[in-house]
Amino acid sequence: MNKTRSDILRQLKTLVLPCDNEYKEFNARIVFGNQVVAKRQKDNILGVRIPAIRNLAKTLVKKEDWKKILEAETAEATFLEEKSLIGILIGSAKMPLNERLKWYKKFMPMIDNWAVNDVTCSTTSWCKKLTVDEKESVWDFLQPYLKSKKEFYCRFAVIMLMTNFLDDQYVDKVLSICGTIAGKNGQFYSKEKSISGNSKTKYPEGFNTPFYVEMGVAWCLATAAAKYPEKTIKFLKYNQLSGRIKKMTAQKSRDSFRISKENKVRISDLSH
Repeated sequence: MNKTRSDILRQLKTLVLPCDNEYKEFNARIVFGNQVVAKRQKDNILGVRIPAIRNLAKTLVKKEDWKKILEAETAEATFLEEKSLIGILIGSAKMPLNERLKWYKKFMPMIDNWAVNDVTCSTTSWCKKLTVDEKESVWDFLQPYLKSKKEFYCRFAVIMLMTNFLDDQYVDKVLSICGTIAGKNGQFYSKEKSISGNSKTKYPEGFNTPFYVEMGVAWCLATAAAKYPEKTIKFLKYNQLSGRIKKMTAQKSRDSFRISKENKVRISDLSH
């Protein structure tokens, strides 16, 4: 094991609290959902909570050797907390945009669950400081991932759009992309029988969108509905999305404190 990685694992293990003995198993169930997968993945979870990982990341970012840490971790990381730390470090450390995008590209194959995916996408305050041209470069960087059939490549890009591109300049493009991913022209649509087995969808023979992509798209659409309700409701009304996506979007909307009761009802009506 690389000495740098060994040191990071030692630091992470010191953050496991004695009172969190059950947190490891609980986290495995929450992150991986399926009981069989959760049991298999349990040994790849230390039991460290995200706030503690963020605090460790702040300390590491201040050091000059954070690049060495990223090099070691992206080469060997296996634990959930290591991967979360990588995503946070890439988003927290000061570096030129082209270097940051190179690190994301190297890290992408390691994202294999929604927790690592979403903590990585939520650590993107650097995006708010970009010039117009730099932000367009990030947009271009995400396009191949938005078209990918790999579940977490696609979810990563969708959540990045939700986090950083739901603004006046990009909202129409974001909605259009959500419609493509979750619609009849997307990479997950096929005329063959659906692998989902969900007979309640409007087009059950064709919508084979992976679950975590569906949830990502629904979350993005619900967030768009909070910021641009009329645009989003019009989009939901006239785009051929699967019934499953519309129901998920309605649920996410009902959970939101930023969407009016009236608009929640309008979105819910469109899911039937």
